[in-house]
Formats: sequence, C-alpha cells, structure tokens
Amino acid sequence: MSAVTALIARTQLTRGRVLALLAVSGLSLLFAIGIAAGSSGNEFFDTISMIDGFALTVAAPVVALVLASAAFGDLVDDGTLVYLWLRPVPRWQLAAGAAIASVGTALPIVVIPITAAAAIGSGFDGTAIAATAAATTVAVIGYAGLFLALGLKIRRALIWGLAYILIWEGFVSRGVSGAAKLSIQVHARTVLARLAETELPAHSSATITAFAVPVVVGAVAVALTARWLRTTEVA
Repeated sequence: MSAVTALIARTQLTRGRVLALLAVSGLSLLFAIGIAAGSSGNEFFDTISMIDGFALTVAAPVVALVLASAAFGDLVDDGTLVYLWLRPVPRWQLAAGAAIASVGTALPIVVIPITAAAAIGSGFDGTAIAATAAATTVAVIGYAGLFLALGLKIRRALIWGLAYILIWEGFVSRGVSGAAKLSIQVHARTVLARLAETELPAHSSATITAFAVPVVVGAVAVALTARWLRTTEVA
C-alpha cells in the first residue's frame, strides 16, 4: 500500500498545482496580517471569523477537492488507471493508499499556513491556534475522502466538486437542519467555535459529533471508492 500511496502522491503534487493551492491557503496569512495591523481590539474574534469565513468555507474544501479528485481522476483522464487497477493489490488497499496520499498532501498545504495565520492574527493566542488546527484537520479529512470518491466516479470532478461546495455546503446546509447533519463544513465550523468558545454556527452539533461526522463521512466515501474499484471495469 505504501507504493500506491507514494505513486498517487507524486501524481498529485505537480509544481503548478502545489503553488496554486499554497496561494489559496496563503491568502489567510494576508488577512491575518491585516487583522494584526489593525487596532480594533478584537483581534481574537476577528481572526476566528476569518478562519470560519475563509479557511473552512473556501481554502480547506478547495485544496482537498483539487488534490483528492486528482488521485484517481488524473489516472482516469489519461487512461493509466488500468495499469494500477491490474496490479495484484486488493482494491481496498488502492482506495486506502489514495486516501492517505490525499490527506497527507492536503493537510500541510491547509493546516500549516492557516494555523500560522491564526497565530499571527490572534497575537499567538493558544486557543485560536488549537481551534484552527483541529477544525482544518477535521475538514481536510472529511473532504479528502468525499472528493476521492467523486474523482473516481464522475468526470469533470472539479466542476461538480465546486458546485457541491457552493450549493450544498455554502447554501443548503446552512438553511436546512437535516442537510447540516451531513455537512462537513458545518461540523468543522462547530469544532472551531466550540474550541474557541465563540458563537456557534447555525445547526451546530455537540463537540464529539462535530469531530466524528467528517471522519465517518470520509471513511464511508473511501469504502465506496474501494467498492467501485472492485465492481467497475476500467480495463
């Protein structure tokens, strides 16, 4: 499985892709510098609002989408998935290896610069740093699993993934309580708010639920990916 993980990680981490995604996450650093340079007196809350409004709603899902959907999506598009599929490796190991690669490549691109932004904006407040690191990690794990499955099953996964982020996560889950229960964004925002002890988002959940649901969603999506690899003819 380690060979599969390394192979997929290499296909994901093209120079242009990494630079573009670092630029997306790096915007949080610019916002944080602006907050720190201001004199509002509410730097902690301004920073948490920035993490909530940008990092968890834009940066984390977009980075996870681009990397995770490419894990199998790039191989499907160029017709080379068949070579990986024909290897004498259990399908669950292919799915698990791709998931590890996706999470492993997305986490540092998301968590490191955004947590650094939380530190800068809040004046190195430990609560803001811990809350940001936890919330972004939860978000990446959930989105990576979901978009891994999307990249295998659907052509033009980037377009469909962006539609999901904008419509389901950005609109439907914020207005419909039933949809919020399965929303990675709502649960990640809940983790941030509960650990930072700030105002909870609409349709928030208990702390344990907020941590658990994105992980479960990601794990179920990886299991579906393994099933589709077993039942789909790619040769």
